[in-house]
Amino acid sequence: MKKKDKSTTPAEFTSIIKEGNFGPAYVFAGEDTYAMDNILSLIRKECISPENEEFNLEILHADSDSVIASEIINAADTVPFLGGLRIVFVKYINELPTAELDVLGDYLEKLYTEDRKDLLLILSTSVLDKRTKFAKTVKNIIVDFDVRDIKDISQYIQSQYNKKISSSAIKLLEELTLGNSMSLRNEIEKVCMFAGDREEISENDVSEVCIDSAKKNEWALSNLILQGNVEGALELLGDIRRGGLDDMYQLSIISRAISNLPEARKALMDGNLFNNWKFRLNRYDPGNKKIEKHLRSLTEEQFSSLLSRLMYMEIGFKGANLPKALLSDFACIAGASTKEQ
Repeated sequence: MKKKDKSTTPAEFTSIIKEGNFGPAYVFAGEDTYAMDNILSLIRKECISPENEEFNLEILHADSDSVIASEIINAADTVPFLGGLRIVFVKYINELPTAELDVLGDYLEKLYTEDRKDLLLILSTSVLDKRTKFAKTVKNIIVDFDVRDIKDISQYIQSQYNKKISSSAIKLLEELTLGNSMSLRNEIEKVCMFAGDREEISENDVSEVCIDSAKKNEWALSNLILQGNVEGALELLGDIRRGGLDDMYQLSIISRAISNLPEARKALMDGNLFNNWKFRLNRYDPGNKKIEKHLRSLTEEQFSSLLSRLMYMEIGFKGANLPKALLSDFACIAGASTKEQ
């Protein structure tokens, strides 16, 4: 098989595997490890029988001190059991020293000279430094797994998972991943797996799967503080405490919840608190009147005072002999019970 004149896309490589028209070696380059694993699953299905997999499939991790170029070459040169195809998949080759990579590059050149039909060697790397001798050697046998931006989340989910997604779920995914393409792909995968056979992804699905307990507690506490609900805030903090979470965790969610108050007040005054703000408050929630009243009542001096108390509370957490629960409760009371001027 002749070398290609350019890098191969994952989709093109998938077709090559299905057609059985592949060469003896490829380099997978990029950060989309999910797509790499999917192709490994396809190779297992298309190229190797279950009864021979134990003998003819070997997966090596080059980030291990014991894996060097000679071990990879020995694995590739092992004769397939009962004939057929020998598959060697090596992960993280970017962790190998340059000298070891050069040895692998020379071996790949040798493989293509021999045009072996009994081997499929795949070397995967998150980063391929194009200045190295290895990269220049293998430039024509690269499968490009760079993570690209998802321009249309709805279209991506439809094409990849055959599901629909609500606009509110899309918005929450965008907020949670902050424009990070890899994070967005990972969260989409998780929520689609969670949905199972259901055809549509909802905002509740995203909230359930993609928001960790720390963030959920922070949002819940912020909501109670926004309402001026002292009793509710202390009750939630008590639940967190009874769950056995450490003091610094309590401090962090209280700090974030109170620190968000100035931003919440600005959002209220701008008219986008209930539509576009990160706590995702429902415009029709019965508690909204309390939230508006509480946020409108706070002055700049009160905001400054609250944030100063947070600073001293953190000092108290780290160095004072005062009970940690008392400091936490004090912070919640300070945030939720600030009186109107």
